Amino acid sequence: MRISDDPPCSRYGSNAASVATSNAGSAKDDACTVVVAPGLAVTKAGTKEQFLGRVANYDIVVSNTGDTTLTSVSVTDTAPAATRIVKAEGASVSGNTATWNLSELKAGEKKAYAVSLTSMTPGTHCNGVAASAPDFLSHAFSPGQVEVSDHHFGARA
Repeated sequence: MRISDDPPCSRYGSNAASVATSNAGSAKDDACTVVVAPGLAVTKAGTKEQFLGRVANYDIVVSNTGDTTLTSVSVTDTAPAATRIVKAEGASVSGNTATWNLSELKAGEKKAYAVSLTSMTPGTHCNGVAASAPDFLSHAFSPGQVEVSDHHFGARA
């Protein structure tokens, strides 16, 4: 691969081909390839400790940390069995799972979501969130998935 001085390939990797003949002159063409670096991150912050029967609120932020648009992004919050989702605006809620779907998330863009849980069972209940995009492959987790699971609903008696 070489870098061509000819626009538009001057900024990108170029795959150049040329031909020369003794009786018909020469010809040259470039095929430009833009190599992108997708990136997906998810964070979650909220109530670290709560009384039985009261609501614990969590804020979720999914971010495109890459340089290309991600499509079909899914954000899934899975509440522990001993808890119940009270509110997850804009999400599709099924049992203890709230799912938000985005058709696209542009490079550098962030989307914020909120989920509220309650529990009548004392103990530490870990509430996880995952974000995935089928066109993004993560090296840290399974393909296209980023997880955060260190936030707890610690109900006190």
